[in-house]
Amino acid sequence: MAGADANGFVFDAETVNQFLRNKHVVFIGDSIVRGMYKDLVLLLQEDRLLTNNELEKKVIRGSFMNDKVISLTPPHEKVSGINFYELREYRSADGFHLVQYYFVTKCYYDRVEGILESFLDEPPDIVVMNSCLWDISRYGHRSEEDYLTNMATVLKRMQEVLPPKSMFLWMSTPPVSSHIAERQFLREEIQFLSLSLRKCVLEINHKVAQLIVQYGFDNLDVNYYLRPLVQEHRKGDGVHWDSVAHRHITELLLLFLYDSWGEPLKESFLDIMKMRTNMRLDLKHLADQKQPSFVKHQLRYLNEIAEGLQFNPPCNTNKK
Repeated sequence: MAGADANGFVFDAETVNQFLRNKHVVFIGDSIVRGMYKDLVLLLQEDRLLTNNELEKKVIRGSFMNDKVISLTPPHEKVSGINFYELREYRSADGFHLVQYYFVTKCYYDRVEGILESFLDEPPDIVVMNSCLWDISRYGHRSEEDYLTNMATVLKRMQEVLPPKSMFLWMSTPPVSSHIAERQFLREEIQFLSLSLRKCVLEINHKVAQLIVQYGFDNLDVNYYLRPLVQEHRKGDGVHWDSVAHRHITELLLLFLYDSWGEPLKESFLDIMKMRTNMRLDLKHLADQKQPSFVKHQLRYLNEIAEGLQFNPPCNTNKK
């Protein structure tokens, strides 16, 4: 594993290639999840970040970094419509890597059920999913209640179709702005949601996290981890993120998988991740309770100073 680059990233293409060898990774969700798919496919091949053009282009009808379009809505369908669909996949030339991406506009409907049924024939090793912004902004005044109902359904179905060796990981919805740019995400008839969507996302993330626990799955809380990046790395539309933020998400995902699969990581890498995430890492197998080496050094130095100080007892001002 290479050392951290100028942006503080540690995972390189060689490391990721080796780690995900013979793994089947599935992404299901919106354009932010599409960005996760693109970044991982890129990182499996090259040591660089996505360009703005690569990240922002919503629909690529040709190949992206040697992937293939398996299924795509006809050109006359609106990209912003609830009937839009997309299936892409990347298979490495040596046949050892398979990464798939399904665009969905709802966490559970007939299209998602079709995806789940396909897992019975070819179960993935890891499924990463999020579609919250579409669920709560495109389906009427009961969209939040329906979203939670549909979430319970998709979690139950994941339990039924995924074998024990497969993992399902729900990604919390990243922070959105309190003023979302008009027409870039919200259609004209629902632009009134711009001022309330930020609060809705926070509330829904909390409720979904509780559901995830009830069904025995894991939740990657990228909403928390991306908050320090809002000012510099969230796009002007108030919803999407730049390539630096997406690489942060990719590395959080990889760290989670390393931990879940019990793979060893260098302590120096854990130190970097703990600094980046304000020490808030919930890891099952890695030594997350250990303080990073730089913290140990500083504490040792402070203890030495404290031991050399002479403390006088406080004066008793009431004594006569």
